[in-house]
Amino acid sequence: MKLNSTYKHFLSLFILIVIAFFVKGYFLSEAGIGTDESFSLYTAQASVYQIITTLNMGDNPPLWEVVLHFWINLWGTDLVMARVLSLLFSVLTIIPLYFIGEKFIHNHAGIVGSLLYTCSSFGVFIAHEARVYSFIGLLVCTSTLLFLYILKYPKKNYLYVLLSLVNVLIFYGHYLGVW
Repeated sequence: MKLNSTYKHFLSLFILIVIAFFVKGYFLSEAGIGTDESFSLYTAQASVYQIITTLNMGDNPPLWEVVLHFWINLWGTDLVMARVLSLLFSVLTIIPLYFIGEKFIHNHAGIVGSLLYTCSSFGVFIAHEARVYSFIGLLVCTSTLLFLYILKYPKKNYLYVLLSLVNVLIFYGHYLGVW
């Protein structure tokens, strides 16, 4: 039986996401709180207005702390639960990586690239830290995917809007994301 393309992609992504949750989530609670994590957790406990006002005077844009603010309002300030947010963004990064490989490189390149990212020590590290980096990784990979789609389909205007939105989110997530 030959699988259609949509079902094949869905099945591949499902398997990759399950693998990533196990690989990246296994030691999520092992390390103690890092210095930067304490900054994010402390700042995210303030009101959204206070977060924006406070970070406006520093060198961090407010988007991550605002997202974390709503996350900890749902799940509490437990360090492991705060890290689960980073884990989710890290695992979701597999989706644009997969499609970059499958649609623009070669058959099965998406699977290989996603597995390499899943098992990389850096990918696991950023999934275990309650900081902006896994969120930025997801946004940058999504931005790259949208850019490649624009090169392939330059007359689809909604792609330009989506790319602009993702790039604004990157900038408000971390200033280094612009580079």
